[in-house]
Amino acid sequence: VGAPLAWLAIQVDRYNIRQTIKLVNLLKRKRANFNFYQKNSQGSPLMLAAQKGSLKLVKYLLKKGAKRNLRDVSGRNAADYANIAGHTEITLYLQKKRRALRRYKSSLFYPVKKNNYRLVSRYLKRNRRRIKKIINIKESGSKRTALHYAAKNGNLKIAKILIKYRADLNAKARGNFTPLMTACAFGKAKVALYLIRRKANINTVQDQGAAKGYTTLHWAIQQNLYKVAKILLSKKIDLETDKSPFWAAQYNLAMVRLLTKRGKLKVDQAFLKHLKKNVAQKRFSRKWYDLEQRRIYRYLKNRKDLHIPPVFAGKKKKGNPFMNRKRRFMSFEPVDIRFKPKRRR
Repeated sequence: VGAPLAWLAIQVDRYNIRQTIKLVNLLKRKRANFNFYQKNSQGSPLMLAAQKGSLKLVKYLLKKGAKRNLRDVSGRNAADYANIAGHTEITLYLQKKRRALRRYKSSLFYPVKKNNYRLVSRYLKRNRRRIKKIINIKESGSKRTALHYAAKNGNLKIAKILIKYRADLNAKARGNFTPLMTACAFGKAKVALYLIRRKANINTVQDQGAAKGYTTLHWAIQQNLYKVAKILLSKKIDLETDKSPFWAAQYNLAMVRLLTKRGKLKVDQAFLKHLKKNVAQKRFSRKWYDLEQRRIYRYLKNRKDLHIPPVFAGKKKKGNPFMNRKRRFMSFEPVDIRFKPKRRR
């Protein structure tokens, strides 16, 4: 009984931590293996809890006998998982580096991650003389700056004060993520719109992970940020990418209409075939995303003016090019921003 524990670690941000610990206790009574790990799986429960950034769950799993030095197929342990995901506090806790943990708590990253505007403001005022050295420091694992975390948390107030002290709007983290792309990937519309107004680069392309090839526009579509997508399409955004934005909009008719009308994009044959296959297989399904795909297919099927002719469609592609299952759990991205269809409001 190890797989349910791994699932709990993945879902920890969607449920109350008390409820999660109650379920962990229940699984412990059922003699669950706290070090359960399959070679082709996403990691042990401790690795996943560290990756998701839940310090309480990490401490609890260690208390219940989880091994902190257990390694996966690629040789990474729980501390490496936390470091790559940008959870420095958990990384140092697992590595038992107390002095380094104290130093980290006195850095700019700590109050930004805790969403504490007063502490951020106080820290910046106190360190005015060496602000140029501090403001754009990158973390060793995730390569993120403080502005990346303000964008990730959706804290506009902190983002504004960091930019006021000349934080780099186009700093690139692991996977070529800029603060703007990070805001879009985590569905933070207010911060994304503010960064666009401040003329942040809108043409960055993700170069690592399961969603390799995604642009800022792809993430805005994936997370159902209609206003952000509309503004991006009205600007000089590079639409000639390897991956069609329609794949990110395959569960959202409003976004498909926006791409065809505002973006004046045409649909490739691979995407149409993918929709046709899904609609045929799930024609009796009543789930919202299957119903939405049927509407999208009906909208595109009879609009021949929106189709790229088969002759110029290029090589045949099988299925969704972003669904690279082998690399899905090996990538640095948090689980909650990968391939989760957003319901249309």
